[in-house]
Amino acid sequence: VSIPTHNLSNAITPILFKDDLAKHMQEALDKKYSYVTNPSGGEFAKKMLRISHLGNLSRKDFLKLNKAISIELNKIK
Repeated sequence: VSIPTHNLSNAITPILFKDDLAKHMQEALDKKYSYVTNPSGGEFAKKMLRISHLGNLSRKDFLKLNKAISIELNKIK
């Protein structure tokens, strides 16, 4: 998993997966953890999710999201 370093948005952070895991990860985060993420389109549709950071969110919220992503990635390995 990586985050691009070029001109990032103030509202959304793209998460890039090495493999075509975006759809699987989006569904797992929604169904198992109640996280709503945004899929990408075009050439990155299968490899990228977009994570919003607008609203009343805390550092703890993002740590929990990071843990959920890690758990799901470890299940795939």
